[in-house]
Amino acid sequence: MKYGLGAVAAIVVIVAIVIAVPSSSGSNGEGELAQDFEFEMFQGIKEIGFGEGNPASLHGLGSKPMVLNFWAGFCPPSRDAPVPSVLRGFQRRYPVAGH
Repeated sequence: MKYGLGAVAAIVVIVAIVIAVPSSSGSNGEGELAQDFEFEMFQGIKEIGFGEGNPASLHGLGSKPMVLNFWAGFCPPSRDAPVPSVLRGFQRRYPVAGH
């Protein structure tokens, strides 16, 4: 196996915390909008409607919840991490860009 059980367990714990924290706050799930920032899309351009090579902005994506998968192209562990299975879980509820 390429990744140890520790790495998989760490991802499961992080996802569980991300899911549990908003639901335990007692609110209706709405929060404040994140600060706007620009980023360049390598994958996921068609899914969110941006033209290839054009920078995207967070606020340009709309006000719906979205999962952005950030990774460093020069870092093989971040490109090859077992993230696809985690993103598939999010895709059931939210648009995912950068997968």
